[in-house]
This record gives sequence, C-alpha cells and structure tokens, in this order.
Amino acid sequence: MRLIYQNRGSVATIVLALPDPLAGLVKRFKPPKQPKKQRRGKAKPSTNYQRFRMDVLERCNHRCVACGETNKRLVVHHLNSYAVFDDLTLDPDNGVALCHDCDQGFHSAYGIVGNTRSQFMEWVNSK
Repeated sequence: MRLIYQNRGSVATIVLALPDPLAGLVKRFKPPKQPKKQRRGKAKPSTNYQRFRMDVLERCNHRCVACGETNKRLVVHHLNSYAVFDDLTLDPDNGVALCHDCDQGFHSAYGIVGNTRSQFMEWVNSK
C-alpha cells in the first residue's frame, strides 16, 4: 500500500493505491505458435502428397498434358476436385501435370472448387 499525491490544478488529492492482489499469480496469455506455412497459407505438404505429386509427374513424363511444355513450372492438377472427391485426393489416376499457365487457364474457365474430369476433357479438347 502506498500514498500517491496528485496535484490537479487548484485541487490536491491523496489517492490510496493498493497493490494488485493478482500480481504475479496470473501469467500473461500468449497465443500458441502457428506452424510454418507455405505460400498462400497452405500447410507444408505431407509425404503422401509429395509421393502423389511425383507419381503424376513421372506418369506424364514431366510434360504439360495440355500444351506439351517441359521447361515451364509444372503443377499437379486434380481432375476431380479434392474438395468434393476427398477419397481421390492422393490417387495418382486423379492427377495430371499442367504448366502454370494452362492450370490458370483451366481454373479461369471452370473455377477452382468442384471441378470434374469431364470438365477437364472438355477444356483440353477445346484447345
């Protein structure tokens, strides 16, 4: 306990300051550390996903199936969207290799979620 003298203009007051009864008993809350993330906020891919990706790229001979490019950055595109067809997420038969430009072209035409194999075949045949 301590006395504090405050002078506010013409009025002087004495304030009795009591110690905080919880001081030292309550720890400051710190949120848990978040795991490191890759670009676009996605968590690091699992070993199973890396195996799926390599299987698809090898099956496609590291070549874009739409334009045939090999020198561009290749992505693995799910034929049936993994957001809808969760059981096909790691099935190599559900993936094809596309260059970044072709992948963007497909998704600009058909959107990002809920894509199907038939949409992909329609898009490839229209190129």
